[in-house]
Amino acid sequence: MVPQLGHFKGSILNEVISKLRHLINIDHQLLYNTKRGYYFADPKTDAGFRKVPMSSKAEEALKRTLAKRPTQAIAIDGCTNLVFLNTKGMPMTCGSYDSVFVGLVKKYNKRNIDQLPENTTPHTMRHTFCTDMANAGMNPKALQYIMGHSNIQMTLNYYAHATYNSAQVEFERVVQKKVYYSYTTFEDENIKSYDNLRDSLPLLKNVATA
Repeated sequence: MVPQLGHFKGSILNEVISKLRHLINIDHQLLYNTKRGYYFADPKTDAGFRKVPMSSKAEEALKRTLAKRPTQAIAIDGCTNLVFLNTKGMPMTCGSYDSVFVGLVKKYNKRNIDQLPENTTPHTMRHTFCTDMANAGMNPKALQYIMGHSNIQMTLNYYAHATYNSAQVEFERVVQKKVYYSYTTFEDENIKSYDNLRDSLPLLKNVATA
């Protein structure tokens, strides 16, 4: 939840959530500098343009944010419905989030034995999200799309180093899946149920790898 919301800061209300598809549409970013002020720009790379699925917990958090959101103080390129604003109604910037995280980390560390690093930032949340998805076995290309990585190597670096044991486990998983879907189309009464098929897997592996 936190990595998703932290990653999509600066999005516009009308585009941040689709009630029908529950997704986040990323096609711009909000920037700020002292000369130009606030302004919108395209993502850094073509890979930055994407539509990202929103989890139910992230959607709930977003709705809570919208319910407590103050009135936007200024219009930016004609836009007056930004989602993430500070208490004065000004758009949140990278520096704003960094300051918020400093306070959050201090409060957490005062109340918990397990301490968070003092340099925890929104980018830490993004890194954690990507690592968790990689460790959970998400398809690398799907994760690359979600993260907006222009190079697949950037995404692959989040995956645990492969060993013989991990390769064997992954091989067995794919083999079992292949055999299951191959044989569930047969009419043989003896292998119609998954339980019976599972008992037959040792005898069927040679078929799957032939």
